[in-house]
Amino acid sequence: MLCQSMMPNVIGLISSNLLNSILHHILSFLDTKSSVQTCVLSKQWESAWKHVHTLNLELKFDEYSWYVMFVEKVLSFRHPLPVSKVLWHPYDYSYGPIGSEFSLLRRVVQYAVSHGAQHFYLGHHKTDILLLQLFDPISDTVKTLESKWSYLDCPPLWSGFQLLTTLELLHCRFVTDLDPAEPFSQFPCLKNLVLDGGACVSEVDDHVDYGQTL
Repeated sequence: MLCQSMMPNVIGLISSNLLNSILHHILSFLDTKSSVQTCVLSKQWESAWKHVHTLNLELKFDEYSWYVMFVEKVLSFRHPLPVSKVLWHPYDYSYGPIGSEFSLLRRVVQYAVSHGAQHFYLGHHKTDILLLQLFDPISDTVKTLESKWSYLDCPPLWSGFQLLTTLELLHCRFVTDLDPAEPFSQFPCLKNLVLDGGACVSEVDDHVDYGQTL
């Protein structure tokens, strides 16, 4: 049993933990850049962003290199706590290096999955993102996947996404030689499927739009 003299310390500890939990929950509604900027508000807020369970990377910087640097630092300095949700939709850096978005996004996805992330909302400005390769070889935590402007490269024997229940694809192309419905039969827990503006093609080609429209 707790003696009476210990009660103030216990109550203070509970109150502190409760306040921190509320603070982290509030910050989860902000994009990650805004969340980091709150560190200047007070001592209590200094490292609060490192505990937020959402990675909201829908951000805009003046230079693509600044965006990359910010994301790299977030992944490096964030506390090794679980991630629940990832939102990715960077500003349209049309002058960014070819393939750089895929490389950076893959690192974010791999980091998030390794920290237990279940929900991914991925928007792109270029159609060169091979969606499943972002998660290879780990995808066992993913339950929700929404993607815009990417390729769903479905191999005949894909064994990933065993827990995926919701898949929403906007303006995506399906790189497969299988029947258009066949790739989705490989996700055993899939319950919700939304397709809008996609097409089945037999190879990745940004300049040719052929195949069956979905």
